[in-house]
Amino acid sequence: MADSLMKMLGNSISSDFTTTAHKNKYPAINPSRPELSQVGKTVLITGGSTGIGYAIAQAFIKAGAATVIIVARRVDVVTEASLSLQDEVSRSGSGTHIIVQACDLSDAEMVDALWDDLKDKGVTVDVLVLNAAKFTDTKPLLDLGAEEIWSQFEANVKGPIYMTDRFDKQNDGSQKFLVNLTSANMHTCHSDYAQATAIRPAYALTKASGSLFAQLVAKDVSPDKMQVISFHPGMIHTPGWEAFGVTKDMLPFDEREFWPYDKYSKDILVIFNPD
Repeated sequence: MADSLMKMLGNSISSDFTTTAHKNKYPAINPSRPELSQVGKTVLITGGSTGIGYAIAQAFIKAGAATVIIVARRVDVVTEASLSLQDEVSRSGSGTHIIVQACDLSDAEMVDALWDDLKDKGVTVDVLVLNAAKFTDTKPLLDLGAEEIWSQFEANVKGPIYMTDRFDKQNDGSQKFLVNLTSANMHTCHSDYAQATAIRPAYALTKASGSLFAQLVAKDVSPDKMQVISFHPGMIHTPGWEAFGVTKDMLPFDEREFWPYDKYSKDILVIFNPD
């Protein structure tokens, strides 16, 4: 598998239009820079209790966000994340208020309850980060079956649509920011990349659909009302890679120290500081 993945990466890198690709941290992207300040903003991150979502939460804390709201399915996981993020708040001195809430984004009633509760508490979200995603077994689409494929649409398409709808309906008159996390997997349908797509075909299908949704919202909504961006977070070695037997030394992953604090600060925070 490592050989086929390296071939895929080689093809991808050869077509990269970016002249310089950083794999380690550098001062310009430190989220504590004044130009990247998030002071006063309330940020909601789906799937924010682990992995990349947790790293994004850390970056917003370091950038001084007023409130960071973490949403994930499992109560025990979001509770543990809250404690760790409180430590991050103490280290950074940001004073960020941490809110955690268990919520299954494929459950419309739970999503409604989440937003209704925030409204009742007088909380208005400025930044919505769509990071949560569902994975499935490594089988071809027809082997997965319609029900399993549709469950991924519920989580990876319907969930983000419903969250965005409620986000937009806050109607408080202030500019909003929608950040959608994409995946390289959704671009790997060409035969040269077949191994990558074969790993998670339903994931590729639903991430492509979810990202097209974000693209169409961006087309229809003025950025003065809602600035929309989709971005790929980089190649990060997470437990998901381990599940496929890919260890960190097999592929040129981004440095982990680069990931939790600095990488996303430039990718995401610059959206809200166009100058």
